Amino acid sequence: MSYRHILVATDGSESSMKGVERAIELASATGAKLTAVHVSEPYPTFDIATSMGFFLDEAVVARYYETAEKLAGEILSKVKNRAKDLGVEIDTRYVQKSKPAEGIITIADREKCDLIVLASKGLTGIERLVMGSCANSVANRSKASVLIVR
Repeated sequence: MSYRHILVATDGSESSMKGVERAIELASATGAKLTAVHVSEPYPTFDIATSMGFFLDEAVVARYYETAEKLAGEILSKVKNRAKDLGVEIDTRYVQKSKPAEGIITIADREKCDLIVLASKGLTGIERLVMGSCANSVANRSKASVLIVR
């Protein structure tokens, strides 16, 4: 099967960079278009606290989003440079204020990607129960094929 448009998701971690490497290899081998996405989650709030009258410091929230955007730029720049080093053109997308799986699937649908590549951190037991699995969520909910790299 030949892919036309590959989406690779990255959070900048060492494990996600394995997914980036695999996606670059696949794009190079198949001639597919390649897009990288980074998703940052919404500022963590506790609805019960805000319902009790505790208000968020807007400056702290603004700083959180500024930092998230700066980090996303650094991560996506690193991915873009690695792809260019290997002779592969790549586009980048940044999704802010989204759960990772939702942001990845939204971009995959919008960009009409036929393959999503992402890495699994290999969480097990209580860590997986508490943290969830982005890779599992994407694999179960995406219309596109999904390659999970370990």
